[in-house]
Amino acid sequence: MNKINLEEAIKEAWHTQTDIKLVFERVMDGYGDLSEDEVANALIGIEALMEMRFLKLWEIYEQCLEENVIND
Repeated sequence: MNKINLEEAIKEAWHTQTDIKLVFERVMDGYGDLSEDEVANALIGIEALMEMRFLKLWEIYEQCLEENVIND
C-alpha cells in the first residue's frame, strides 16, 4: 500500500455524493417518473455501495498505518 492507494480510495468515497445527487436530480426534475420503490431501491443501493467504499478505505488506511507509509 502507498499514499496513492489511500488517496484513490478517498476520492472513490466521494462518488457517493455524486450518486445521491443523480437520484435527487431524477426525482426533482421528474425524468422517468421514478416510483417510490425505485427511489428507495436506488437509495438502498447507494447506502450499500457507500458502506463498501468506506470499508475499503478503512482497510487501506489501516494497511498504510501498519506499513508506516502515511508519514513518508
